Amino acid sequence: LESVRAESAKDFVHRGKSRDKSRIPFVKVSLINGEDQVLEFKREIKDDGKTVEFINDKKSKFRDYIENVKSCGIDPDARNFLIQQSIINKSDHELASFFERMSGSLKLRAEYTNAFKKRNQAEEAHAQEAEIRQSINRKKTSLKEQKKEAQQYES
Repeated sequence: LESVRAESAKDFVHRGKSRDKSRIPFVKVSLINGEDQVLEFKREIKDDGKTVEFINDKKSKFRDYIENVKSCGIDPDARNFLIQQSIINKSDHELASFFERMSGSLKLRAEYTNAFKKRNQAEEAHAQEAEIRQSINRKKTSLKEQKKEAQQYES
């Protein structure tokens, strides 16, 4: 796979003499949205460099196109349809941050952190309760032994 680079969408338009409609450059991808529906996204590039967006082969407004892409967990601003060459040389922390942003999990970080803290608190509370239970059981065993000794002396 070769790298594709262009400064504008118009750079992808073939500049030959043919105006054959079947030669319109386009990109098509199928994604699954949050409702488990498969959506097919297509963008065509016209001769003047303007793009036309389609969802399931129906012409769509750009705003609707972007909203539907977002509903599939894709952040159009994160450039995650293609891996950018500049990403390859990032540090582990920068890569993790990139993939969090790309996957949309960055938006859930606060919720995740809160849930993680609650889980740790619950584990600590459970450990303390288990320790208290063990302490009570040790005391019960000790008291039973003392009762047994006391009964032996009384007899």
